[in-house]
Amino acid sequence: MSASTANKLVSEIVNGVASSPQVKSAVLGGIGCTMQAKAADSKHTLWLALVGVIAGCVIVNAQRDYDFVLTP
Repeated sequence: MSASTANKLVSEIVNGVASSPQVKSAVLGGIGCTMQAKAADSKHTLWLALVGVIAGCVIVNAQRDYDFVLTP
């Protein structure tokens, strides 16, 4: 079992497939904002990429359903 994040580990246990929507959305947000910054010839490309990464994580977490409750 090779899981590098808690999301991947839980996804693998529950669904049988390791997947992390946070990582996917962070990468897509970072790439999207970096491309926009490059197209606008911005001097702040790295900062905008960071904003994209954070926005990607925020968006995916806002849409997440927490249906499993762990009890001791």
